[in-house]
Amino acid sequence: MSNKKYIEWLEKSIANKYVNHFEYSEFQDFQLIGNGAFGEVMHAYWKNQGCDVALKSFNNNKTTLKNIVKEIKLHKEVDFHSNIIRIFGITSEETGKFLEISCKNS
Repeated sequence: MSNKKYIEWLEKSIANKYVNHFEYSEFQDFQLIGNGAFGEVMHAYWKNQGCDVALKSFNNNKTTLKNIVKEIKLHKEVDFHSNIIRIFGITSEETGKFLEISCKNS
């Protein structure tokens, strides 16, 4: 699948409400937790929900976009279990960088 196909899958999944999309402006107080080959993990405060979350950013290359799609699909299959770190959805920066929003269920 090409880069364009992965982006189309994400856009279609958002349109069909399979994946939630949130505005980047809903988050504040970003603090870098760590980084690696995939991108960065940041702590942020989610203003609209009143909670702390982890934002996982991804470099937008073919391998990474493929892994985002794979990770979202896998998380959707196990989202029911309380010990799983839940993916609330994704957001994107103006740079086009996708960010996955995660928080451990309480």
